[in-house]
Amino acid sequence: MGMKILQPTDWSFEPMDNYNKNGGDAFSVSRFGYELFPEYGVDVDYYVPDYTKPVARMLKKLLKLEGCNLILQTELIKRSKDYDLIYYSADRHPYLLALARKLRICKKPVLMVCHFSYDTRAVDNKLKKLILKIERNLVFSSMDQILFNCENLMRLAIEDGNLPRKHQIDSGWGADLAYFSRGKFGVHKEKMPYYFAAGGANRDYHTIIEAFKKLSYTLILSCPKSVIDEEGPLPPNIIHFDYAKYGIAASERLREYYHDAKAVLIPVMYRNHVANGASVLVEALACGKPILVSDLKTNFLDVEKEKIGYKIKLHDTQGWIDTIQKFEKLSEGELDSMGNRAKVIAETKYNYRLFTERVVKYIEQLVK
Repeated sequence: MGMKILQPTDWSFEPMDNYNKNGGDAFSVSRFGYELFPEYGVDVDYYVPDYTKPVARMLKKLLKLEGCNLILQTELIKRSKDYDLIYYSADRHPYLLALARKLRICKKPVLMVCHFSYDTRAVDNKLKKLILKIERNLVFSSMDQILFNCENLMRLAIEDGNLPRKHQIDSGWGADLAYFSRGKFGVHKEKMPYYFAAGGANRDYHTIIEAFKKLSYTLILSCPKSVIDEEGPLPPNIIHFDYAKYGIAASERLREYYHDAKAVLIPVMYRNHVANGASVLVEALACGKPILVSDLKTNFLDVEKEKIGYKIKLHDTQGWIDTIQKFEKLSEGELDSMGNRAKVIAETKYNYRLFTERVVKYIEQLVK
Protein backbone atom coordinates (compact mmCIF):
# COMPACT_ATOMS: atom_id res chain seq x y z
CA MET A 1 0.00 0.00 0.00
CA GLY A 2 2.79 2.42 0.89
CA MET A 3 0.57 4.87 2.78
CA LYS A 4 1.93 7.31 5.33
CA ILE A 5 -0.33 8.72 8.02
CA LEU A 6 0.08 11.12 10.95
CA GLN A 7 -1.45 10.28 14.35
CA PRO A 8 -1.64 12.89 17.13
CA THR A 9 -1.23 11.97 20.78
CA ASP A 10 -0.64 13.72 24.10
CA TRP A 11 1.98 11.22 25.23
CA SER A 12 5.05 9.72 23.62
CA PHE A 13 4.77 6.12 22.42
CA GLU A 14 8.55 5.70 22.39
CA PRO A 15 9.03 4.61 26.04
CA MET A 16 6.47 1.81 25.64
CA ASP A 17 8.04 0.72 22.34
CA ASN A 18 11.49 0.62 23.94
CA TYR A 19 10.19 -1.21 27.00
CA ASN A 20 8.63 -3.93 24.85
CA LYS A 21 11.74 -4.22 22.64
CA ASN A 22 13.75 -4.89 25.79
CA GLY A 23 11.57 -7.79 26.91
CA GLY A 24 8.69 -5.98 28.58
CA ASP A 25 5.04 -6.63 27.83
CA ALA A 26 3.17 -3.32 28.06
CA PHE A 27 -0.01 -2.32 26.26
CA SER A 28 -2.36 0.65 26.06
CA VAL A 29 -5.72 0.83 24.31
CA SER A 30 -4.98 4.55 23.91
CA ARG A 31 -2.49 3.90 21.12
CA PHE A 32 -5.48 3.17 18.86
CA GLY A 33 -3.83 0.64 16.56
CA TYR A 34 -0.48 2.42 16.23
CA GLU A 35 1.74 -0.61 16.81
CA LEU A 36 -0.32 -2.87 14.50
CA PHE A 37 -0.50 -0.56 11.47
CA PRO A 38 2.82 -1.71 9.94
CA GLU A 39 1.38 -5.25 9.67
CA TYR A 40 -1.19 -3.83 7.24
CA GLY A 41 1.23 -1.77 5.16
CA VAL A 42 0.45 1.53 6.87
CA ASP A 43 3.45 3.70 7.76
CA VAL A 44 2.47 5.80 10.79
CA ASP A 45 4.19 8.68 12.53
CA TYR A 46 2.82 9.89 15.81
CA TYR A 47 3.03 13.51 16.86
CA VAL A 48 3.34 14.84 20.42
CA PRO A 49 3.30 18.64 20.78
CA ASP A 50 6.23 20.33 22.48
CA TYR A 51 4.51 22.26 25.25
CA THR A 52 7.80 23.78 26.46
CA LYS A 53 8.02 26.31 23.62
CA PRO A 54 7.19 29.93 24.60
CA VAL A 55 3.96 30.19 22.59
CA ALA A 56 2.83 26.78 23.78
CA ARG A 57 3.55 27.68 27.40
CA MET A 58 1.58 30.91 27.04
CA LEU A 59 -1.45 29.20 25.48
CA LYS A 60 -1.34 26.44 28.07
CA LYS A 61 -1.21 29.00 30.88
CA LEU A 62 -4.06 31.09 29.46
CA LEU A 63 -6.36 28.33 28.19
CA LYS A 64 -5.10 25.27 30.10
CA LEU A 65 -6.12 22.04 28.32
CA GLU A 66 -7.80 23.94 25.50
CA GLY A 67 -4.50 25.72 24.86
CA CYS A 68 -2.84 22.30 24.46
CA ASN A 69 -5.63 21.33 22.09
CA LEU A 70 -5.07 24.39 19.88
CA ILE A 71 -1.33 23.67 19.71
CA LEU A 72 -2.00 20.05 18.74
CA GLN A 73 -4.43 20.91 15.95
CA THR A 74 -2.36 23.78 14.57
CA GLU A 75 0.66 21.53 14.22
CA LEU A 76 -1.41 18.81 12.55
CA ILE A 77 -2.66 21.29 9.97
CA LYS A 78 0.90 22.49 9.27
CA ARG A 79 2.33 18.97 9.00
CA SER A 80 -0.55 17.45 7.01
CA LYS A 81 1.07 18.28 3.65
CA ASP A 82 3.74 15.63 4.27
CA TYR A 83 1.26 12.78 4.79
CA ASP A 84 -1.44 10.91 2.91
CA LEU A 85 -3.94 11.15 5.77
CA ILE A 86 -4.43 12.55 9.27
CA TYR A 87 -5.60 9.84 11.66
CA TYR A 88 -7.28 11.82 14.44
CA SER A 89 -7.60 9.29 17.24
CA ALA A 90 -7.00 11.86 20.00
CA ASP A 91 -9.60 12.37 22.71
CA ARG A 92 -9.71 16.10 21.90
CA HIS A 93 -12.34 18.30 20.27
CA PRO A 94 -11.10 18.82 16.66
CA TYR A 95 -12.92 22.05 15.76
CA LEU A 96 -9.83 23.81 14.35
CA LEU A 97 -8.80 20.82 12.25
CA ALA A 98 -12.38 20.42 11.02
CA LEU A 99 -12.51 24.08 10.00
CA ALA A 100 -9.16 23.77 8.19
CA ARG A 101 -10.44 20.71 6.35
CA LYS A 102 -13.69 22.44 5.40
CA LEU A 103 -11.79 25.42 3.99
CA ARG A 104 -9.27 23.05 2.36
CA ILE A 105 -6.41 24.63 4.25
CA CYS A 106 -5.76 21.04 5.25
CA LYS A 107 -5.75 19.31 1.87
CA LYS A 108 -5.35 15.75 3.13
CA PRO A 109 -8.25 13.53 4.26
CA VAL A 110 -8.97 13.20 7.97
CA LEU A 111 -10.13 9.96 9.57
CA MET A 112 -11.48 10.63 13.05
CA VAL A 113 -12.11 8.20 15.89
CA CYS A 114 -14.89 10.06 17.68
CA HIS A 115 -14.94 9.91 21.48
CA PHE A 116 -17.87 12.33 21.86
CA SER A 117 -21.64 11.99 21.63
CA TYR A 118 -22.12 15.69 20.75
CA ASP A 119 -25.48 15.32 22.49
CA THR A 120 -26.82 18.82 23.21
CA ARG A 121 -29.53 17.31 25.43
CA ALA A 122 -26.85 16.76 28.06
CA VAL A 123 -26.11 20.52 28.26
CA ASP A 124 -28.32 22.98 30.16
CA ASN A 125 -26.46 26.23 29.44
CA LYS A 126 -27.87 27.79 26.26
CA LEU A 127 -24.55 29.25 25.11
CA LYS A 128 -22.69 25.96 25.64
CA LYS A 129 -25.49 24.15 23.84
CA LEU A 130 -25.11 26.50 20.86
CA ILE A 131 -21.32 26.14 20.79
CA LEU A 132 -21.61 22.36 20.93
CA LYS A 133 -24.14 22.37 18.08
CA ILE A 134 -21.88 24.56 15.92
CA GLU A 135 -18.87 22.32 16.57
CA ARG A 136 -20.94 19.21 15.90
CA ASN A 137 -22.18 20.49 12.55
CA LEU A 138 -18.66 21.55 11.58
CA VAL A 139 -17.12 18.19 12.51
CA PHE A 140 -19.87 16.07 10.92
CA SER A 141 -19.74 18.04 7.67
CA SER A 142 -15.96 18.41 7.37
CA MET A 143 -14.34 15.15 8.45
CA ASP A 144 -13.84 12.71 5.59
CA GLN A 145 -14.72 9.74 7.79
CA ILE A 146 -15.77 9.36 11.41
CA LEU A 147 -15.72 6.09 13.35
CA PHE A 148 -17.29 6.16 16.80
CA ASN A 149 -15.42 4.49 19.62
CA CYS A 150 -18.62 2.74 20.68
CA GLU A 151 -22.11 2.11 19.37
CA ASN A 152 -23.80 3.94 22.22
CA LEU A 153 -22.13 7.30 21.50
CA MET A 154 -23.01 6.86 17.84
CA ARG A 155 -26.65 6.24 18.76
CA LEU A 156 -26.78 9.48 20.75
CA ALA A 157 -25.19 11.37 17.84
CA ILE A 158 -27.83 9.96 15.48
CA GLU A 159 -30.70 10.82 17.84
CA ASP A 160 -29.67 14.41 18.54
CA GLY A 161 -27.26 15.37 15.80
CA ASN A 162 -28.65 14.05 12.51
CA LEU A 163 -25.40 12.18 11.99
CA PRO A 164 -24.73 11.63 8.27
CA ARG A 165 -25.10 8.03 7.15
CA LYS A 166 -21.47 7.70 6.09
CA HIS A 167 -20.33 8.41 9.66
CA GLN A 168 -22.64 5.86 11.28
CA ILE A 169 -19.81 3.40 11.89
CA ASP A 170 -18.91 1.68 15.16
CA SER A 171 -15.12 1.37 15.24
CA GLY A 172 -15.01 -1.85 17.29
CA TRP A 173 -12.42 -0.30 19.60
CA GLY A 174 -11.38 -2.53 22.45
CA ALA A 175 -8.51 -4.21 24.26
CA ASP A 176 -5.93 -6.64 22.86
CA LEU A 177 -7.28 -10.14 23.45
CA ALA A 178 -3.85 -11.69 23.00
CA TYR A 179 -2.32 -9.35 25.55
CA PHE A 180 -4.92 -10.08 28.22
CA SER A 181 -4.68 -13.82 27.65
CA ARG A 182 -1.00 -13.64 28.61
CA GLY A 183 0.60 -12.74 31.91
CA LYS A 184 0.50 -14.26 35.35
CA PHE A 185 -2.62 -15.63 36.98
CA GLY A 186 -3.12 -16.18 40.71
CA VAL A 187 -0.49 -13.61 41.66
CA HIS A 188 -2.73 -12.09 44.34
CA LYS A 189 -4.13 -15.26 45.90
CA GLU A 190 -3.71 -13.85 49.40
CA LYS A 191 -6.13 -11.05 48.52
CA MET A 192 -8.69 -13.19 46.68
CA PRO A 193 -11.56 -12.97 46.25
CA TYR A 194 -11.53 -9.24 45.56
CA TYR A 195 -13.23 -6.55 43.52
CA PHE A 196 -11.10 -4.33 41.31
CA ALA A 197 -11.65 -0.64 40.50
CA ALA A 198 -9.28 1.26 38.22
CA GLY A 199 -8.93 4.45 36.21
CA GLY A 200 -8.15 8.09 36.86
CA ALA A 201 -10.44 10.49 35.02
CA ASN A 202 -13.96 11.25 36.24
CA ARG A 203 -14.02 8.54 38.91
CA ASP A 204 -16.24 8.71 41.99
CA TYR A 205 -13.86 6.90 44.32
CA HIS A 206 -15.31 8.59 47.39
CA THR A 207 -18.63 6.78 46.96
CA ILE A 208 -17.03 3.39 46.32
CA ILE A 209 -14.72 3.78 49.32
CA GLU A 210 -17.63 4.74 51.56
CA ALA A 211 -19.53 1.69 50.33
CA PHE A 212 -16.69 -0.74 51.04
CA LYS A 213 -16.14 0.77 54.48
CA LYS A 214 -19.53 -0.77 55.28
CA LEU A 215 -18.79 -4.07 53.55
CA SER A 216 -16.46 -6.90 54.54
CA TYR A 217 -15.36 -7.76 50.99
CA THR A 218 -11.94 -6.82 49.63
CA LEU A 219 -11.52 -3.96 47.15
CA ILE A 220 -8.32 -3.32 45.19
CA LEU A 221 -8.31 0.35 44.23
CA SER A 222 -6.00 1.43 41.38
CA CYS A 223 -6.06 5.21 41.47
CA PRO A 224 -3.82 8.25 42.02
CA LYS A 225 -2.31 8.52 45.50
CA SER A 226 -3.94 11.93 45.85
CA VAL A 227 -7.33 10.20 46.03
CA ILE A 228 -6.22 8.13 49.01
CA ASP A 229 -4.67 11.18 50.70
CA GLU A 230 -8.01 12.98 50.45
CA GLU A 231 -9.99 10.02 51.79
CA GLY A 232 -7.77 9.45 54.80
CA PRO A 233 -6.80 6.08 56.30
CA LEU A 234 -8.42 3.12 54.55
CA PRO A 235 -9.85 0.11 56.36
CA PRO A 236 -7.98 -3.21 55.94
CA ASN A 237 -10.40 -4.48 53.26
CA ILE A 238 -9.58 -1.58 50.88
CA ILE A 239 -6.11 -1.91 49.35
CA HIS A 240 -4.55 0.84 47.27
CA PHE A 241 -2.47 -0.04 44.21
CA ASP A 242 -0.32 2.96 43.28
CA TYR A 243 0.18 2.30 39.56
CA ALA A 244 2.22 5.50 39.13
CA LYS A 245 5.16 3.80 40.86
CA TYR A 246 5.53 1.32 38.01
CA GLY A 247 5.70 3.62 34.99
CA ILE A 248 5.34 1.74 31.69
CA ALA A 249 5.29 -1.58 33.58
CA ALA A 250 2.01 -0.60 35.28
CA SER A 251 -0.05 -2.20 32.51
CA GLU A 252 1.45 -5.61 33.35
CA ARG A 253 0.58 -5.16 37.04
CA LEU A 254 -2.93 -4.02 36.18
CA ARG A 255 -3.36 -7.08 33.99
CA GLU A 256 -2.58 -9.30 36.97
CA TYR A 257 -5.28 -7.58 39.03
CA TYR A 258 -7.80 -7.91 36.21
CA HIS A 259 -7.03 -11.62 35.85
CA ASP A 260 -7.96 -12.54 39.41
CA ALA A 261 -10.75 -10.04 40.12
CA LYS A 262 -14.23 -11.26 40.95
CA ALA A 263 -15.67 -8.24 39.12
CA VAL A 264 -14.53 -4.85 37.82
CA LEU A 265 -16.11 -1.70 39.29
CA ILE A 266 -16.42 1.62 37.45
CA PRO A 267 -17.83 4.37 39.67
CA VAL A 268 -18.28 7.58 37.64
CA MET A 269 -18.44 11.15 38.96
CA TYR A 270 -20.65 12.83 36.34
CA ARG A 271 -22.00 12.52 32.82
CA ASN A 272 -20.16 14.21 29.98
CA HIS A 273 -19.85 13.60 26.24
CA VAL A 274 -17.44 10.66 26.35
CA ALA A 275 -17.97 6.98 27.16
CA ASN A 276 -16.86 7.23 30.78
CA GLY A 277 -14.61 4.45 32.00
CA ALA A 278 -14.29 3.06 28.48
CA SER A 279 -10.67 1.90 28.74
CA VAL A 280 -11.28 -0.05 31.94
CA LEU A 281 -14.53 -1.46 30.57
CA VAL A 282 -13.03 -2.85 27.36
CA GLU A 283 -10.13 -4.32 29.33
CA ALA A 284 -12.61 -5.99 31.67
CA LEU A 285 -14.45 -7.40 28.63
CA ALA A 286 -11.19 -8.82 27.27
CA CYS A 287 -10.59 -10.54 30.60
CA GLY A 288 -14.13 -11.90 30.72
CA LYS A 289 -15.10 -10.11 33.92
CA PRO A 290 -18.52 -9.02 35.19
CA ILE A 291 -18.80 -5.21 35.33
CA LEU A 292 -20.55 -3.00 37.89
CA VAL A 293 -20.78 0.58 36.64
CA SER A 294 -22.52 3.89 37.37
CA ASP A 295 -25.72 4.27 35.37
CA LEU A 296 -25.18 6.84 32.59
CA LYS A 297 -26.62 7.32 29.13
CA THR A 298 -23.08 7.65 27.78
CA ASN A 299 -21.83 4.32 29.13
CA PHE A 300 -19.78 2.34 26.60
CA LEU A 301 -22.51 -0.30 26.58
CA ASP A 302 -25.46 -1.35 28.71
CA VAL A 303 -24.08 -4.04 31.02
CA GLU A 304 -27.55 -5.07 32.20
CA LYS A 305 -28.93 -5.41 28.69
CA GLU A 306 -25.89 -7.51 27.77
CA LYS A 307 -26.30 -9.50 31.02
CA ILE A 308 -22.70 -8.94 32.07
CA GLY A 309 -23.21 -6.84 35.19
CA TYR A 310 -25.22 -4.22 37.04
CA LYS A 311 -25.76 -0.43 36.94
CA ILE A 312 -25.83 1.80 40.02
CA LYS A 313 -27.18 5.34 40.37
CA LEU A 314 -24.62 8.16 40.52
CA HIS A 315 -23.14 8.88 43.96
CA ASP A 316 -25.36 6.25 45.58
CA THR A 317 -23.33 4.64 48.37
CA GLN A 318 -26.22 2.46 49.50
CA GLY A 319 -26.85 1.48 45.89
CA TRP A 320 -23.29 0.16 45.63
CA ILE A 321 -23.66 -1.70 48.91
CA ASP A 322 -26.93 -3.30 47.80
CA THR A 323 -25.51 -4.22 44.39
CA ILE A 324 -22.38 -5.82 45.83
CA GLN A 325 -24.52 -7.82 48.26
CA LYS A 326 -26.79 -8.87 45.39
CA PHE A 327 -23.72 -9.85 43.34
CA GLU A 328 -22.37 -11.93 46.23
CA LYS A 329 -25.54 -14.05 46.18
CA LEU A 330 -25.01 -15.14 42.55
CA SER A 331 -24.07 -18.75 41.99
CA GLU A 332 -20.79 -19.79 40.40
CA GLY A 333 -22.73 -20.69 37.29
CA GLU A 334 -24.31 -17.24 37.08
CA LEU A 335 -20.93 -15.56 37.59
CA ASP A 336 -19.36 -17.74 34.90
CA SER A 337 -22.19 -16.88 32.48
CA MET A 338 -21.65 -13.16 33.03
CA GLY A 339 -17.92 -13.48 32.47
CA ASN A 340 -18.34 -15.69 29.41
CA ARG A 341 -20.78 -13.25 27.82
CA ALA A 342 -18.34 -10.40 28.46
CA LYS A 343 -15.54 -12.34 26.76
CA VAL A 344 -17.74 -13.12 23.74
CA ILE A 345 -18.54 -9.41 23.33
CA ALA A 346 -14.81 -8.69 23.32
CA GLU A 347 -14.08 -11.49 20.84
CA THR A 348 -16.85 -10.60 18.40
CA LYS A 349 -17.45 -6.87 18.72
CA TYR A 350 -14.87 -4.85 20.66
CA ASN A 351 -11.20 -5.72 20.44
CA TYR A 352 -7.96 -4.11 19.35
CA ARG A 353 -7.30 -6.25 16.29
CA LEU A 354 -10.82 -5.85 14.93
CA PHE A 355 -10.61 -2.10 15.54
CA THR A 356 -7.27 -1.77 13.73
CA GLU A 357 -8.49 -3.74 10.74
CA ARG A 358 -11.58 -1.53 10.52
CA VAL A 359 -9.49 1.64 10.67
CA VAL A 360 -7.16 0.32 7.96
CA LYS A 361 -10.16 -0.44 5.76
CA TYR A 362 -11.24 3.20 5.86
CA ILE A 363 -7.70 4.50 5.46
CA GLU A 364 -7.49 2.47 2.23
CA GLN A 365 -10.78 3.96 1.03
CA LEU A 366 -9.67 7.52 1.72
CA VAL A 367 -6.16 7.18 0.33
CA LYS A 368 -6.45 6.04 -3.26
